[in-house]
Amino acid sequence: MNRVPSPVGQWSIQEVGKSMATSSWRIRATQRWGDRARWLRGEGPFAVIAPCREFSFSLWATKEAAEKAKGDLNQTGCGGGCNPLLHQVVDLSE
Repeated sequence: MNRVPSPVGQWSIQEVGKSMATSSWRIRATQRWGDRARWLRGEGPFAVIAPCREFSFSLWATKEAAEKAKGDLNQTGCGGGCNPLLHQVVDLSE
């Protein structure tokens, strides 16, 4: 089934596919979570992961931006079955 990008809260999301891994950070994130991840957005070494109903992650240039995005996500939710306690910020450079 083909899915089109759709908004979730303030995020615009894209389905993960092989063509999505175009930068070193996206490649690293896709290697780490690609087999489980359904959605990917952004660019940078800091990932906000939402392993709720459909595992998703977004990439951010700074930890501060990732923490703000996580806070926003915790407020708006990531979709059905959302559990904000599962949302995390991960430094991909470690």
